[in-house]
Amino acid sequence: MSGIYTGNTVSICGDFPTLQYGSFGDEVKVLQALLCVDVDGDFGTQTANAVQAVQRQFNIPPSGVADNETWGYIIAKFFGEVIT
Repeated sequence: MSGIYTGNTVSICGDFPTLQYGSFGDEVKVLQALLCVDVDGDFGTQTANAVQAVQRQFNIPPSGVADNETWGYIIAKFFGEVIT
């Protein structure tokens, strides 16, 4: 995924973990921090709702699963406005 973010071109590449309701651990904590929700390492309802909100914002089917595409948008959203 690549795009222009507040005047800069940024490419986000790599394989991100697929996380979903019931996932737990440090990877979930990173996701939660990027989503600005309570960081407890447990992918529950609050995290799923936040993931779905990002997915809706960027016209991704709102599955609530943080897959590779969704991670890219979450990271871009964290760092600023996405302009494609």
